[in-house]
Amino acid sequence: MIEKISVVIPTLNRPNLVLRAVNSALSQTYKEIEIIVVIDGPDEATIRVLKQISDTKVRILALPENVGGSDARNAGVREAKGEWV
Repeated sequence: MIEKISVVIPTLNRPNLVLRAVNSALSQTYKEIEIIVVIDGPDEATIRVLKQISDTKVRILALPENVGGSDARNAGVREAKGEWV
C-alpha cells in the first residue's frame, strides 16, 4: 500500500522563499504527496506567486488574519489528508 504524505508549509510575506519550498517538495522522488501552503494572514503577493503553480498536489490555505507560525502549521495539519504529515 502506498501511503500519502502531507507537507505543510506555513508562510507570510515571503513569496520567493515559499515558491522554492514548494518546488523542492514537488521535486522529491516520493510522489504520493500533497502540499498545503498555509498563508498566515493577508498576503496577496504570496497568493499570486502560488497560483502560478498548476500542480494539483498543491493547496493554498489563506488565513484571514495572522495567527502565528504554530497555529498556522496546526491549521495545515487539520486540512491534511495524508497518513503522514
